[in-house]
Amino acid sequence: MATAINLGYSRIGPNRELKKIVELYWAGKTSQENLLQTAKQIRQANWKTQSDAGIEQLPAGDFSLYDHVLDAAFAFDLVPARFRALNLNGIDLYFAMA
Repeated sequence: MATAINLGYSRIGPNRELKKIVELYWAGKTSQENLLQTAKQIRQANWKTQSDAGIEQLPAGDFSLYDHVLDAAFAFDLVPARFRALNLNGIDLYFAMA
């Protein structure tokens, strides 16, 4: 019997919600909490959409706020000294590296 799988899914949201919330965050017009909550809602909606479509094996770890290569660098703490010197919190450091 065939199994429906998906190796990745669009992360931006049906109405470009991720792009909009990231740009609002960069402009200082929304909080980090709101950014992360919106990202969580997009991930949950993506899983539901795929599940409702009959995808039996949903991808995990395919979501990114900006870039998958940046995610890997950040996960392995490959932060150049020039960015560490900025003394930014996690999300702000992540976006500064972007």
